[in-house]
Amino acid sequence: MPKPSRQDMYSVTVVVQDIGDTGVWDKCDGGEVDSSEKKYKPGAMAKELSLGGLQSVGNLTISRYYDLDRDGSIKKKLMAGAGNKECIVTKQPLDVNGVPYGEADVYAGTLKMCKPPEPDSEGTDEARIEIEVSSAGIVA
Repeated sequence: MPKPSRQDMYSVTVVVQDIGDTGVWDKCDGGEVDSSEKKYKPGAMAKELSLGGLQSVGNLTISRYYDLDRDGSIKKKLMAGAGNKECIVTKQPLDVNGVPYGEADVYAGTLKMCKPPEPDSEGTDEARIEIEVSSAGIVA
């Protein structure tokens, strides 16, 4: 029997060097595995060959609603750590009951950016904090 999954059936956590576990995040984009493409055209009208290429893992953009207590205490540390703090991002699938299911995708990288909430005197949407992790690859 199939085990369907939804976008909300994941737990995303981030551990940042010198800050520690920053808790559960709401959204995570990126982390795709891509490769460079190299082709070769041999002589005598032979068919083109695909030589494959080097793999690379895309950056991860992670965000959540801004909690004054939880995020207020780490915001400046995240901002100061951009460009130099190591990070581990874990995307753990969950079953329909919220229980971890299967293997998590774990990414290692460097904190690239921290975007604090954007004020808007006319806005009523939730305030969000966002970080970007420059991925160094998937941890096996």
